[in-house]
Amino acid sequence: MERKRLISLVGGLCLTVIGTVGAKAQEVYITVENKSTEDVFLQPEDTTGYRKVLPGTTVMKPVVDGACYYRFVDANSNFYSLYVEPGDTLELLYDGKKLSWSGTKARVQTFLDEHRYIGRAPEPIKTYSQEWVHYNEEKLGELYGLLDRSGLPANFVAVHKEYLRFVFLNLRLNARTMQMFGHGADAGRDYYDFLRTLTFGDSLILCLPKWFSVMKDAMEEMEKQGFLTVSATHYLPIYAERITDEKLRSRFLVEMLRFTLRKGFSDDFNVYVDDVRPLITDRKALDDLAEIEKQYLTLREKNKDLLRGMEMPDFTAYTQDGRAYTLSDMKGKVVVIDFWFTGCIPCRAEMPYFDRLAETFKDRPVQFLSVSLDTGDQLMALWKKMVSEKDGKSPVLNLNLPGGFRSDFTARMNIRSVPRVVLVDKDGRIVDAYAKRPSDPKLKLQLEKLMK
Repeated sequence: MERKRLISLVGGLCLTVIGTVGAKAQEVYITVENKSTEDVFLQPEDTTGYRKVLPGTTVMKPVVDGACYYRFVDANSNFYSLYVEPGDTLELLYDGKKLSWSGTKARVQTFLDEHRYIGRAPEPIKTYSQEWVHYNEEKLGELYGLLDRSGLPANFVAVHKEYLRFVFLNLRLNARTMQMFGHGADAGRDYYDFLRTLTFGDSLILCLPKWFSVMKDAMEEMEKQGFLTVSATHYLPIYAERITDEKLRSRFLVEMLRFTLRKGFSDDFNVYVDDVRPLITDRKALDDLAEIEKQYLTLREKNKDLLRGMEMPDFTAYTQDGRAYTLSDMKGKVVVIDFWFTGCIPCRAEMPYFDRLAETFKDRPVQFLSVSLDTGDQLMALWKKMVSEKDGKSPVLNLNLPGGFRSDFTARMNIRSVPRVVLVDKDGRIVDAYAKRPSDPKLKLQLEKLMK
């Protein structure tokens, strides 16, 4: 089995537009004949949106520049994986009970249907246990062997091996979040040891959608596990050391800058750019970098009142029993504010990290505020229930901001999405209006530096 190869690559949960880097974009001709009376759905696997296919015949001509995985979902939520490349034709027939296919990659579709991989293991093996890891490594080895002996097109064989590897790695990286919500066994101390030597050295990774998000998740997990040096502002060159392919390194660093801007304004953005500019050599990446720098200037203008060193706008928020607190009450302490609401799953995933961070600094002049943006009777009741369950178990002060997302304060702070963490110094001035999340060790390092 290709075990060394298996643990040296990264990947995504679902993939599309993959194949040879730089392939010429062409149409794919897809016909779906839905003979049932129910709607069915077709979805490129790197997207969350489905294309509804009504009863009758539907013809689609997507333009792709590489191989592409699709997912067909019938009225009973059964799904089928499909694979096409530029210039292919694919005819699908759904009779209300099962899907059949024909076209240029018919044998490939049959292979995918007969040899599905979703990372599950039989009972009593617990998900994310070492037994689960070994089971999946063996399962993937079997699938690689079947691919090698299948006689299917070489490009599909190569691409699908990467697909399988990437699915498995993404599952492994999701372990912490899933366990937090009660799914799977305790991964154990050595679960993430495979990240100690993980590197990325093949530009083929660029063909895989979600390649960036999984690489980023892997780097961040390496930081959390202590396999990478943590730096509050100079972390991108540290990430780059794990990427041995020059083109992949260039593209990843540019995507990290783009991701930073998507999260919001950063006072340190120019530092990030200066750090990585010498490492970006790919022509496309350089062109993208120029556009990203323009975007930064626009974003900086939109956040001109929230720059580092400016006075933080004051606000009044309330405990579940109605006691009022203002930000000005906290002067003399560094303040870490986590804005969230109860319906936000990423927010709730960050809470244990926020509580642990507050516990770490409980004897230091730091105040941790968990500020709910919930409004309305139903959400407020849920917030109060959550706060009651946590009461006394953490030094975090739990508050609710009247008006939530519609308040004047959130408008001044440009809070349009959560979780949003804001860091304020002891004089009430902004340190970081878009601080790192509590699960990111860079936030802890930033706090430690403020304590000096």
